[in-house]
Amino acid sequence: MPLISSFLGILVYMYQEENKPHFKPHVHARYRGQELSIAHDGEVLAGGLPRKQQKAVEAWVAYREDEILASWAALNEDGIVVEIKGLEA
Repeated sequence: MPLISSFLGILVYMYQEENKPHFKPHVHARYRGQELSIAHDGEVLAGGLPRKQQKAVEAWVAYREDEILASWAALNEDGIVVEIKGLEA
């Protein structure tokens, strides 16, 4: 599972699952054993993180939506993983 960003101790991944359709671009954020799946538009698809970390991920998704969509397209069209800056940058 390719790591595309990290900030505030949160690791953000984007990956393809074989034989499973992905209808909406999204990322998986992990923090201390908890995981959140969140779409490019901020919709929480599954899971959750502690409140502070989840709010940080939601802010990152809102700020980096265009980059998430570009990374999603690159991964699904060309198999290329594009890293995205965290909140600090």
